[in-house]
Parts: sequence; C-alpha cells; structure tokens
Amino acid sequence: GSSMEIANFQLFCNENKVGNSSDVALNIGEFKNHLASVSDVYMCASFPFDAVNCINAVNLSVRDATIVSGHSVQDWQESFQPKYKSKAAKTSSAPSPVIKLPNAAIAEMKLVIVVKTKGVKVKQTPLTIKAFNGQETTTSKDLINFYTLACLSRVPEFISNAEVLGLNVIDNTAATWGNFAGLAT
Repeated sequence: GSSMEIANFQLFCNENKVGNSSDVALNIGEFKNHLASVSDVYMCASFPFDAVNCINAVNLSVRDATIVSGHSVQDWQESFQPKYKSKAAKTSSAPSPVIKLPNAAIAEMKLVIVVKTKGVKVKQTPLTIKAFNGQETTTSKDLINFYTLACLSRVPEFISNAEVLGLNVIDNTAATWGNFAGLAT
C-alpha cells in the first residue's frame, strides 16, 4: 500500500426501489498519492442489487489529472491497496473480475503524464483524452484498453511492463494504433 491524501470527499447514496439498485453520487475535491493526483472528480452511477459485477450508467468527470509513468501494473495495484491486510484475507493470484459498465460515459479528460528520467530532468507530457461513450456491452476491460492506449500513444514508456495488459510496447503497435485512432491529442 501507499499513503493517500483525499480532500473534500462527499458520498451520497439513495435506494432506488424502481430500479432495484443503489444510486450513488461521489465528489472528491482532491486525491493524491505517489503515482497520481486528481481534482474535482464527479461520479454518479447505479449499483444493481442483483448483479454484483455490474455498475450501470457510470458518469464521470475529472477536472485535472496527473500520473507518473514508468511504473509496473503491480506498482499501480499496490499503491491503491490498503497497507494492512487481514490475516483471514486470502492471497490469491486470480485475475480481477471483469465489471460490466453498461452505457458508461466519461467526459474528455486533461491529463499530464510525468516521465521521470535518469538524472534531474522531469518531462511532462500534457494530453487531452477524448470522451469515452460506452455501449450496453461495455466492461472494465474496455475502459482499461481505451485509457491505456490513449496514454501509450503519447508516452510509450508509460507502464514499464505493459505486456501484462496484452500490449507490447517494444514494437510500438499500441502507440501507432492509439495515434491512428486519435485517442490522445
């Protein structure tokens, strides 16, 4: 785990008896850790009671986001997990379940990728990632692929072991495809 700072956190929940779900709205004024920072995060979604791995109608917007490149997928997972694990918790190497995200909508995002190079230099790459408009069949894998390709198209060294995501950064296929698709500007 890593240390995280959260400011101005607001969470609203309401039971939706018609939709048999919990409707949730979330606002985070600011979030920071050693890999990422975001400000003015707004999210609303509906969590159906009868579908554990489904979040309906996710709408998300983020004013500013900064991420540090060159870290492995494992670094990212570890930085968002709690520091202390229960002794009863199982240590499983099973992959995370795919979450269904029907009709997810994420607003255009301004993102700064910070690339720490050897020596003192720090390179910042600003990019705008186009809005994501999901379909009825959208899943968490679709979101991961969309945003990974958008970042890799501009900063191929963004994730040091991108092969874990099924992408080979060495041959730059992802970067080429991301630029061709216009995911990042």
